[in-house]
Amino acid sequence: MKKVLLIDDDPVIGTTYGRKLRTAGYDVHVAGDGTEGLLALKDFRPDVVLLDLDMPGLNGIDWLREIRSYPTLRHLPVVVLSAGSHGWQMKAAWESDAMYVLSKGLTAPEAVVDAVDDAAAIGHWPQHH
Repeated sequence: MKKVLLIDDDPVIGTTYGRKLRTAGYDVHVAGDGTEGLLALKDFRPDVVLLDLDMPGLNGIDWLREIRSYPTLRHLPVVVLSAGSHGWQMKAAWESDAMYVLSKGLTAPEAVVDAVDDAAAIGHWPQHH
């Protein structure tokens, strides 16, 4: 079973998308902020990350830049799902190698699941040799 790490500070988003992704056949771990999301990487070892950008503390852009600094996580598929209130955030997400950058207000939940499906098809936790 593929694993999705959902990082969002809005508990409604966590619950709603967590349920949709579980129904689609994923093992889902929900983290309430970027710091919790970093800690979950090691133990949960997701195949795909669904990431909000606008969070208190460690925001999504900084989180994405942090994981991209590790060679073993450079290609971990990340789907950004954000309110996109700042255009620079969406641009920064693309520049940090997000696989998809989706707007919460403009993207149907089914399209979010489709994006995660696409990412999961190529995603896997890096193996250490």
